[in-house]
Amino acid sequence: MKKLPHYPRMSIVVLNWNGLDDTKICLEHLRKLDYPNYEIIVVDNGSRAEQKKYLSKVKDIVYVDNPTNRGFTGGHIDGFAKASGEFVVLLNNDAVMQKDYLKLALKSFDDPKVAAVGGRSYFWNDDQPILDTSNSFYAYQEINVRTGEAFMLSTDYGVPQVVNNVSGSAVVIRRSIIDEVGYLYDRFFAYFEETDLFARIKRAGYTVLYDPQLHIWHRNGASSGASSGSHFFYYQIFRNRFIFAMRNFETKSLVRFWYIYCRIGFSSLLRWWLRPGSANKVMNRAYAKAAIYNVVHLPLTYASRLRLRMHLGKSRYNHIIYQEQTGLSVVYDCSEHTATQIKALQEHLATDTNPLHEYILVTREEMPIEFSSSQPNLRHVIDRGYFNASPYNLGCLAARFDWMALCDTKYPAKPDVLRQALASTMNSAAGIVAFGDETQCSPTVLIHKQFFTFVGGVEQKNALVDSSLALMRYAKRSKRLSWFRGNPDDHKPIELRISKQQSRAIDIRLKIDGSIARDGQLSLFGRIKAKYYRIYQFTSLIRWLFLRNVSLYLKAARIKNLVLFTVTLRRHKLALELKHIRNEVILNTTPGDLGRQKKITERRIKELLKDPSDITVFIICRDRVNDLRLLVRWLEQNGLHKITFIDNDSVYPPLVDYLHKTPYQVIKLYRNVGHTSPWGLGLVRALVPEDFYIVSDPDVIPTKDCPKDVLKHFLDVHKQYFMYLKVGFGLRIDDLPDHYRLKQSVIEWESQFWKQELAPGVYEAGVDTTFALYKPFTYTYKLHPSLRTGAPYVARHMPWYMDPEKISEEERHYRFRADHNVSSWNADELEDRYEKELNKKRKD
Repeated sequence: MKKLPHYPRMSIVVLNWNGLDDTKICLEHLRKLDYPNYEIIVVDNGSRAEQKKYLSKVKDIVYVDNPTNRGFTGGHIDGFAKASGEFVVLLNNDAVMQKDYLKLALKSFDDPKVAAVGGRSYFWNDDQPILDTSNSFYAYQEINVRTGEAFMLSTDYGVPQVVNNVSGSAVVIRRSIIDEVGYLYDRFFAYFEETDLFARIKRAGYTVLYDPQLHIWHRNGASSGASSGSHFFYYQIFRNRFIFAMRNFETKSLVRFWYIYCRIGFSSLLRWWLRPGSANKVMNRAYAKAAIYNVVHLPLTYASRLRLRMHLGKSRYNHIIYQEQTGLSVVYDCSEHTATQIKALQEHLATDTNPLHEYILVTREEMPIEFSSSQPNLRHVIDRGYFNASPYNLGCLAARFDWMALCDTKYPAKPDVLRQALASTMNSAAGIVAFGDETQCSPTVLIHKQFFTFVGGVEQKNALVDSSLALMRYAKRSKRLSWFRGNPDDHKPIELRISKQQSRAIDIRLKIDGSIARDGQLSLFGRIKAKYYRIYQFTSLIRWLFLRNVSLYLKAARIKNLVLFTVTLRRHKLALELKHIRNEVILNTTPGDLGRQKKITERRIKELLKDPSDITVFIICRDRVNDLRLLVRWLEQNGLHKITFIDNDSVYPPLVDYLHKTPYQVIKLYRNVGHTSPWGLGLVRALVPEDFYIVSDPDVIPTKDCPKDVLKHFLDVHKQYFMYLKVGFGLRIDDLPDHYRLKQSVIEWESQFWKQELAPGVYEAGVDTTFALYKPFTYTYKLHPSLRTGAPYVARHMPWYMDPEKISEEERHYRFRADHNVSSWNADELEDRYEKELNKKRKD
């Protein structure tokens, strides 16, 4: 390809459709561009006569007059016909470029493989002024390889990267590549047109680049003339998604796409006919009409697929975009390394600047390591030595991406081989990718976070070689093992051998883990429980009747009580009896050897009663620091020093600084997983698999009158009530301030947890993630069976005591970023789900 001239000509194409005010602002800023060689082409797409008249008289533009609205695709096709530049710039008329946009974009085209370049699109509205880089923005798009949906991301890594798709509101495209692969496909009209173009570009072997230094300000939605909830929007999106997938998806992926698309289309058609008054009637009607259109025009769409195949060859589009958007966290255990060795590894890894490659180095607490800002994809995880677990477990739990590689520091992995292996998993259900074959392989393995959670991570006693063999054995037995022929690390291959004893242990573990994986919300009973609690109680009763571990005498006694309490209308006694039955079901259907679990639990209770300081405490953090300090102080005063902070993507500066300086263990998740993260991400199973542990939110603080022996009291309750999974603090509601607007609602709601007293100061009541002590082998999140303690062993939920007239900066920040599906009682208005439940209780 010939070398670019210094300032090649740029043809900027702008569409106008009854948006003259925006077009005027756009043209005004285009005239101020710091670039010497460009032309402006304005296509009027059937606007009103007065707008056409104005644009036809503008001197410094090339004017194209379309008598009708030909959509985004038709308008740009007509503008492209008038373009004379070596580069074509697609620009929305409601968007404004930074002055040096074209100069910065031109630098990226020094690489002949780069076909298109786009950047950040900042929002521009009444609240976010034009030309302000502090505005929120959207970055680039990712394509779902199964459904074909395009998702616009609102964050980036701050460095240029190859992406699936950049926004069509402002993108620079090389003219020679358009001549090679074709321009926009006219049938799209609006939406997915640039996605289809970029797909053809990728299929031809070129790349699309996202550069965060390129800025536009976009008055989003003004150019389309349709809101994101309109019939036009839904219809175009669902119709064009099908056309796009039919033209570009690989055959295997297309079959899967067909199944998903037809299911959505058919269900939308039924809802449109059978439930015309539903809340989603506009979307259902649009989806149904789009599906019908695609069925009728299937021969035309399929013909375009065949033409593209003849022109560009067999599609590998799904594999390409899967590689481009799938991140990889590479974990190294540096816990036995010197500072010099770690520094050498850092220097080696710093040569890889791919933002989708993350390198995690797990070191000892005392190791002085510095990571410079010029190495954003290098991360440091400190192992404080709290857990009887492999350092690899800490690194994997803190990984930002779902796919992880366990590597030996002596033989650093080759990123290109890892990514090739990763791409091979796209159409498989692999949980682990091993390198080699059935006889010998590399100790490096790729493991998916879901499978890592399933097997409970890596055992402390095993080296990487033994751990890799065990993980592969797990994967092979569960049919989740995939082989990739290639060596990622220049390591001498190891023989794939495992002893009969290890094999037997793995088989037992798989049986247990498989049962746990199907537990809770994944099971039929879990789904019934979540939606219909009365039906769940009935199914629990049926299951209980057939339990072998429950004696006939106990069954007869409980059935007698059920009948008696039903006849005498003693509702609370009946509810308590049903809860006992439910607890016995949970206890007797818990995976594993129940006798062994009971022995371990009893032994640990005896040990911890002598020294409760050995209990691990998990605190789930999210943009709150003041209450967190109080809770940590209380834990320290009570001798608890094995504190682990689980940080759900906090950005509040005081908390970030606190976690950076703390002497305790920190696991940064880099995303908001929510309050169930200790179980959902497998932290409990990987770090404290057979031990007691505490989980707490940061805003639950024991009262000043709470005795010092509270942990021993919790352990005594566990000893007395073995069938319960956790024991937590009761929350005070007798001292709520009058200025708290939800005071009466809280009292009304929380009163239910103080009704069923099993013994003095011990209440049968659900416990979420308020401060609670969990028994060993509690690997999944459950509200029940659990107990709460009464006075003096009580705590305060601090948001209930906040003065709404004196909201702190921390609270404002927290509420702004809070997930309202998770947060409870923190705002000034009662959430709908609590309002509905309270109304039900009032009626009862």
